[in-house]
Amino acid sequence: MKLTTRTLMGFFAVIGMTVGLLGALGWRYATRRLVVIDNPPPTTPGSKGFMFTFDTLNTVAGPRWWPGLLLLPATGIVIATAVGLLCWFTLRSKSAAWATWLTLATTAVLTGAGVAIATLLLTQERRPAVLVRIGEKASAVGPSETPLTDGQWDREWTPIGLWFPVVGILSALLVTAALCGAYRLTQRH
Repeated sequence: MKLTTRTLMGFFAVIGMTVGLLGALGWRYATRRLVVIDNPPPTTPGSKGFMFTFDTLNTVAGPRWWPGLLLLPATGIVIATAVGLLCWFTLRSKSAAWATWLTLATTAVLTGAGVAIATLLLTQERRPAVLVRIGEKASAVGPSETPLTDGQWDREWTPIGLWFPVVGILSALLVTAALCGAYRLTQRH
């Protein structure tokens, strides 16, 4: 499959934007939340946390869509374009089909990993938070091993540092394969 530079640039933009949007969705919905208790009950000195019963528990989920919804797709486009053009200019003297495939595969892998790292950095700086408001009839029932610092505790989920890059790379490869398939179909007609 021989692609023009213009078509490759379109591929790079679509790969970067799609993976960036997936990163924004991952930041919004798949990252671990910082749980903030609006009105924590008093704890005994030296305890690591508390357990409580509640009558109503209201949560307000975050984070806001800005800046991730624009920042991550823009990051993806920049990474995909820079990596793709670098690979393409390095391999363009080769007329073999593998040069195009190597360019697209390298672009997909590095874009997926780059957007995943950008998502992780955004996650660390602007953690999605859930605000918990405990009802008036709630009562503290005793100390817990859950760490508590300034009315906040960190609920660990899966290690996103490992699976965000894997999901980013696989997503970028799938988008690249879909674009290549669609391009081939349009060239046959």
